[in-house]
Amino acid sequence: MKTDYVEMYKSLEERLAQLGSEIPGPMSGFARLHKKAVEQGALSSKVKELMALAISIVVGCEGCIAYHVHDAVAAGATCQELLETIGVGILMGGGPGSIYAAHALDAMEQFLPKEENQPLNFFLYLCNGSNLKSYQEKELNYVNHQSTWSGL
Repeated sequence: MKTDYVEMYKSLEERLAQLGSEIPGPMSGFARLHKKAVEQGALSSKVKELMALAISIVVGCEGCIAYHVHDAVAAGATCQELLETIGVGILMGGGPGSIYAAHALDAMEQFLPKEENQPLNFFLYLCNGSNLKSYQEKELNYVNHQSTWSGL
């Protein structure tokens, strides 16, 4: 079953706010640490969020993946930047990292702006600088060729 990372993010936001009310000391300390760690500096906030995403893949934290994909997209990360970050996560995490990379891909699909009900290959096509019209034309040509091939 595919995880709904958008819903996970919303749920975590609610639960972490509740924890902030219940244990304000540790949670406010962590919130300050997070804010200072990802704020603009020599590295952009986007780069820092992408680094956090790669680490999330390596340590196998699905909630962290939801947060850092969301925050990287909000900071302006592109599809290609997210994919390359996932690749770094795989490099540093090996086999287990590749499993969590698949989770990050699901989260990426859910948080990036997209046309309704488009498959992953649509996102990868757009990542490579193409547009929706050229994708649709390519798919139509493929379907036309495939129907011709099926008669062979």
